[in-house]
Amino acid sequence: MRKGKLGIELGSRVITIEEFLKLLKNPPLVEWSQDAQHQSRASYELLIQKLQEGKIIYGVNTGFGEEGRFVLNSQGLNALQAELVSYHGCGTGPLLSPFESRALYLSRLITLSQGYSGVRPELIERMVALFRLGLAPAIPSQGSIGASGDLTPLSYLAAFMMGKRRCWYNDQLHVTATVFQQLQIPTFHLEGREALAIMNGTAFMTALAILGWKGVHRILNYATLLTAWAAQALNLEDEFFGEVPNRLKGHPGILQSANAIRQASHLSPQPVGSQPISQNIQPRYSFRCAPQVLGLVQDTLTWTKDWLERELNGIDDNPIVDPITKRIYHNGNFSGFQVSFAGDALRQVLSVLISLLDRQAQLLLDASQNRGLGPNLVDWNPEKPNFGLKAVGIALSALAAEVQQLANSVVVLTRPSESGNQDIVSLGATSARLFRQAEQLGFWALAHHARIVVHALARSSRTKLPNQPLFDSLYQLILKDRGLEEELGSFLQLLINDESFGKNIF
Repeated sequence: MRKGKLGIELGSRVITIEEFLKLLKNPPLVEWSQDAQHQSRASYELLIQKLQEGKIIYGVNTGFGEEGRFVLNSQGLNALQAELVSYHGCGTGPLLSPFESRALYLSRLITLSQGYSGVRPELIERMVALFRLGLAPAIPSQGSIGASGDLTPLSYLAAFMMGKRRCWYNDQLHVTATVFQQLQIPTFHLEGREALAIMNGTAFMTALAILGWKGVHRILNYATLLTAWAAQALNLEDEFFGEVPNRLKGHPGILQSANAIRQASHLSPQPVGSQPISQNIQPRYSFRCAPQVLGLVQDTLTWTKDWLERELNGIDDNPIVDPITKRIYHNGNFSGFQVSFAGDALRQVLSVLISLLDRQAQLLLDASQNRGLGPNLVDWNPEKPNFGLKAVGIALSALAAEVQQLANSVVVLTRPSESGNQDIVSLGATSARLFRQAEQLGFWALAHHARIVVHALARSSRTKLPNQPLFDSLYQLILKDRGLEEELGSFLQLLINDESFGKNIF
């Protein structure tokens, strides 16, 4: 990726997920490649040339969707783009957050900046300038079937370019026209195929899926560390996480996970069976098979990262206006099946991961299984009953069940719509939106699990406490002796915002 003098250039090279997230947090870093600017101008000029030659071009001098069989006259051409934005202004559901809206905005900008959409360079320059200001449209979260692009959500981006509807400014909701007037941003009219170019792509589903991907990546890192701490609290043998058996399985994620658990913990080096047997020679599957579960998530993150980066950088427009071959290509690149399937897969492995954490927590709370840590991680006193973290474990099970419910496949639910024209659709927006919900629930589940593990480790007399800043921070939250609800909220915020724990332990 070429770096500009002040930031990261769009339009010439692949934008990675890491760079995408960096730009979201630092909008002024966005720049537009000089080469891509020239290509954009050539693409726009090619579109004008084809129109002057009398060519029929979908969405420029025809109707949309099933009405693509209708050709417009000159008066209709002038009204077409505004009408497309207007009739798609029917989004429903909660608004995306300002951060999510900027992610959608940036995702679409990455596509348009490459110069295959036949729009005026002035539109892209406007998009860059408004993004750098930190502005973003207010976008309802429901209304796309991921067919001819995320049309309805992206209509809010198109309307924003025209100064209409509502927008986020300083993370507060405002009327867009009022903000533009305050910032002295001139009016702008979409022409040619500019509204269609903004709307006819997979930016909504791609943006949400990438944010969810990053969330699961972080949850996996925390879950691996917490698994190591929990195994340490139980004084398990390191053999279950050893190099040889986990390498012989053959899956890279399994070996990476096993190595990470072993490195993050102080486990017994003695071979299994060398000590007197007072319980089952092997622990429950939630520990013995932890590398296999964590490895599944790791390997899924690896291949879905490739898919999502391809979608982010791919040209998902229709038609494509290619100045290199001098042709306009009508196509189906706006379909989001890869994103939809990736969202399904990530929700499913997240569900398995949260179930693993739930089972580990239940084992730690079970006096018959936790090797002397007591019922619900406290000592029973008949004169002063204390039920410890019993309800935290119950709440964790409830959260795990919700994540599991969200793991149902969406991509298989394709259905015909729009007078039968859109007769097989990806539902990628639904898959990605549910993925974000599952990810957010996953962080709550992680906070509950962490509360139990840190308490168990602090209670265990068999091992020393981890010399790790994250553990110290979590442990200090317990020592404040507040109500469990407040403690869990603090755990959640620390896990979301923590910077001391590495971005990737693999």
